Amino acid sequence: MQTAAARAIGNLVRAGSDGARETFGYYSKSGKDERRLIGASFFMGAVAAAYWYILILYLDALEFGSVEIGLILGIGSIVGIVSLLFSGVLADRFGRKKLLILGLAGDVIGLALFLSEKNFAIFVLASSVANFSASIISPSLMALLAGKTTTSRVKYLFGLQSFSNQMGMTIAALAGMFLPSLIAVDASTAYWYVIFATVIIGVAPVILTAFTKDERDDGSDAITFRGIVRSFDSRVKKIFVMYSIQNVFIGLGAGILIPWFPLIFKEGMAASDTELAIIFALSNLAIAFGWFIVPKFAEFRGSVILVTVCQFASIAVMMAIPYAPFLALAAVFYVLRNLLMLVPIPVLNAYLMNIVPANIRATFLALTAIAWTIPFAIAESVSGYLWADDYTRVLPFFICCVLYVVATLIFYLYFRNISEPVDAPMSVRDAGKMI
Repeated sequence: MQTAAARAIGNLVRAGSDGARETFGYYSKSGKDERRLIGASFFMGAVAAAYWYILILYLDALEFGSVEIGLILGIGSIVGIVSLLFSGVLADRFGRKKLLILGLAGDVIGLALFLSEKNFAIFVLASSVANFSASIISPSLMALLAGKTTTSRVKYLFGLQSFSNQMGMTIAALAGMFLPSLIAVDASTAYWYVIFATVIIGVAPVILTAFTKDERDDGSDAITFRGIVRSFDSRVKKIFVMYSIQNVFIGLGAGILIPWFPLIFKEGMAASDTELAIIFALSNLAIAFGWFIVPKFAEFRGSVILVTVCQFASIAVMMAIPYAPFLALAAVFYVLRNLLMLVPIPVLNAYLMNIVPANIRATFLALTAIAWTIPFAIAESVSGYLWADDYTRVLPFFICCVLYVVATLIFYLYFRNISEPVDAPMSVRDAGKMI
């Protein structure tokens, strides 16, 4: 007789297999625009790898202290808030494609500024340009994607986009972290080469996006500034407020801990460049695989339950990282934490896009991102003082976990009663694009 655990594992395996089949099936029937954006996301992932993994190692190799690194990253995050105040509204009003191209171009320019000689002021400017651009990219891309398919299928498109993005990030991070040990130059020069190559790669998503059609409905009152404001009725305002509140706690926790993981492993746990590359590559591959199959899991108990369970599980695993007796076990905990915390993101984004009016999707995402970015920037800026060049500390982990628990409880208690709508009738124009 099968045990409950065996049956549960069997159900998970079958769900994963079904999820992979459905995702493959969705891609085989997708249109040119969907495939262009999925392809562009691969190269966006490569650029993101430079910012999330290589940059902090580059700054450390240039002998910036933890306080200076925290200020460079934190001030950039604060500047990024400025664009969130208007980028979503402009995207909904004038077109998601235009704003997306602007953000992608700015992303490349910001990264290129890091190629200059070591200079704190210039690097702060580079970080500011990069964060300003990233704040434009995310809401524009998500809103543009959401208009490409039906309500019930949008999570598969988001899953594919996330999978492509993560694969690009994985390959780029792996190559970038291995390079210093493969070429006979100092670490700072090797990372400089990586950033230079990434600047070249960053042109590709700009080109692919340029050939994508914009999805806004021309002539509709919904795309005027007045129409956008009117769409924030009492129901949407409540959703906006509650999602923003939980974002505040997530942002605070993430800013204290997440950007510092490369140095936690390298300086705090004596990981070599090769070991560091392997850890992050395995993490990214696990997340990519999860994003490919996870949309199917949301159909069992709903998107809110999936997000909640995964986040709570990730918090428990994350708290175990600093107590791991050796690097390999800490790496396993890190991979599991990232998998559990990040794998529901495409489902969460699809859920949000389905419960807010289509005409204000970019505006909603941009404004709620402010609630995440402000506390993240503040926490990131002061976290250098908290670490104080000692990357073996446990207190930052504890603070992050407590903040994440609060955020997850807020999300579940409010959104458990808000279900996604059924597929809305497609316009003739949209139906034609899917043929």
